[in-house]
Amino acid sequence: GKTRRQFGNMILSRLPVIQTFNFQLPQPIPEAPCKHMPRQAIEVAVAAHGEPIRITTTHLEYHTQAQRLAQAEALRNIQSNVVANIDYAAHAPASGPYAAVPRPVSSILCGDFNSAPHDAVFDVLIAADGEGDGYRDAWEVANVRQPHAPTCGIFDHKQWPQGPHCRDFFFISDTLAERNIQVSVDTETDASDHQPVMLSVD
Repeated sequence: GKTRRQFGNMILSRLPVIQTFNFQLPQPIPEAPCKHMPRQAIEVAVAAHGEPIRITTTHLEYHTQAQRLAQAEALRNIQSNVVANIDYAAHAPASGPYAAVPRPVSSILCGDFNSAPHDAVFDVLIAADGEGDGYRDAWEVANVRQPHAPTCGIFDHKQWPQGPHCRDFFFISDTLAERNIQVSVDTETDASDHQPVMLSVD
């Protein structure tokens, strides 16, 4: 018989979940033949102490830069579309399938981006077309002028012969960048080939 396989992203929340979205990310033809797989992102809007915030997690393709760039562009476009549609609630009925559900501009995007700080993929994510529709690297907001802590390759030198490096990030919307932001990496645990990254927003 066939073996059932499950692979993807997950968000667990202690905060009330308002709504969820699942986005299939682009999978364009690679620049050179290679193995690759479908990638997705999951978004939840949560009620955070009376203020809704969107949280999205993802895992971008490893083997092809062309797909990573397309996937980063798609993620940034999601944020741009939310900003552009922020006044849709003014035209929505009070009830029924077209009733407005909070989908705030305030957003946290996290995951394994299979990219390095300020490489092409990273720069796509922090590029903004208009005011308020971009992302900021939360590490750089919280830890000014400090190099990114390694999130990968600390213990597993077979899979990561390049040694300790950073490929996991939190990105935050401009609306959150003025808040008290703290970002840290647990570099002690060897439970995974990646290290836990923690973000707090006050």
